[in-house]
Amino acid sequence: MGHAAADTRLRPYGVRRRRPASRRPATGWAALTPTETKVAYLVGEGLSNPEVGQRLFLSRYTVQVHVGRILAKLQVRSRVEVAMEAARHPAGSQPPGTASTA
Repeated sequence: MGHAAADTRLRPYGVRRRRPASRRPATGWAALTPTETKVAYLVGEGLSNPEVGQRLFLSRYTVQVHVGRILAKLQVRSRVEVAMEAARHPAGSQPPGTASTA
């Protein structure tokens, strides 16, 4: 029995095989999730956490968590440095299959 057949037979029982996740680098712009990328661009526009939250329909606290993860992944210490990184990576310039702002 092949993988597809086994998956089909086990699915009614709630058993699903894990699909290999696309490996994302641990640091750098490519490490950002799609939502983190959106947040980074908005931070780059000078928006505050509450303003970013309003734009993305997230709480200011969720935005705060994203900003913290962005700072760690980009290995920077300030929102100004996040803005500089966002400026170096214009929206729509990512390779296919990576984060986008759409």
